[in-house]
Amino acid sequence: MKTFNKFFENPRRNEYVNGLIGVYFFIVIIEIFAEFFESQFFVFISKPFLIPILFIMYLIKSRKYNLIYILAIGFTWISDVFFISHKLVYLTLGSVSFLLFLLLFIYFIFKHVKFQGYFSLIIGCFPFFVGYYFFYNLAHEQLKVMFYLYLLIGFFIIFLGGYSLGSYIFNPSKSNTFLALSVFLLATAQFVFVLKYYFTEIKILISFQILLYAIAQYILFEFVTLEEKRKRYHEIRNKSLKINDNQ
Repeated sequence: MKTFNKFFENPRRNEYVNGLIGVYFFIVIIEIFAEFFESQFFVFISKPFLIPILFIMYLIKSRKYNLIYILAIGFTWISDVFFISHKLVYLTLGSVSFLLFLLLFIYFIFKHVKFQGYFSLIIGCFPFFVGYYFFYNLAHEQLKVMFYLYLLIGFFIIFLGGYSLGSYIFNPSKSNTFLALSVFLLATAQFVFVLKYYFTEIKILISFQILLYAIAQYILFEFVTLEEKRKRYHEIRNKSLKINDNQ
């Protein structure tokens, strides 16, 4: 146990994280080509390892672990595993797991990002609503029984997109920039995911979706660790101000 603690308290942990970032995107490249060439073997040895690498990066970089984020990426990993198969039952289970990830992450956002008001929410939701309306109308017949589940996922991504984009517009901090960018990429990945059901002959769409999704998850990781760092700074600052006041 002491060895475990020493490793994660090592001052060189940023070097470990940088190394894992390289591993993460190397596996992303493998999966992109595996999806394009429809190699189920290489998809199987790449896709299930993306989220675990992010999880290890989080354990190394974070000083105080957030259970909500850990549970959220846990459901993301489950969805990734289910999405390896193209059978309807596994696609449904994968979509439900992804929906649970969204719900947990929305809760995380509520706890860490200040609400900028309903006007900012409406302004932020508009471009996401237009995007989902267009793509879901385009491919709703191809989605068949999955349509209403994807519609529910779309609703929560529109809300998350509106919240994050509104926060960025009215409070353009580094943290809100990461959040808005990650949600935008996540939403775009969902657009492409739906679009591939309409243009089934364009195989590069699934590879493009994987790239967007992987970058979005990485930026979400950066957002979470940045928020934790910001919160820790304010806690230390407030503590020191209280000590000075008592003196």
